[in-house]
Amino acid sequence: MVTRAFVGALLAACLITIICTAVGLAFSDSQVGNLMLWQVPWFVDLAGNGPLLGYDSAGNPMYEGTPVHELFALIGLAAGVPIYTIAMFPFTWLYFRSKAAR
Repeated sequence: MVTRAFVGALLAACLITIICTAVGLAFSDSQVGNLMLWQVPWFVDLAGNGPLLGYDSAGNPMYEGTPVHELFALIGLAAGVPIYTIAMFPFTWLYFRSKAAR
């Protein structure tokens, strides 16, 4: 029963990650995109700032993205699968447990 629950949680997590990534990339310049891709900035921030490009009109610094930032962004996207698997496991375990009790 635990194996079924884990596989179900893993499949649900893959589906949730794919949907969140698609919606997040479709609305990348809005709050919806930021909400759907919430885990990516956590990993990109681990890479630190890239080289300074200059300052925008408001005086905020602008930094260049590097291949390391792209790698960390991909890791952040892939991190959705284990995160959502852990979140979904209790629900799938309860589902399969109640299904076996019938």
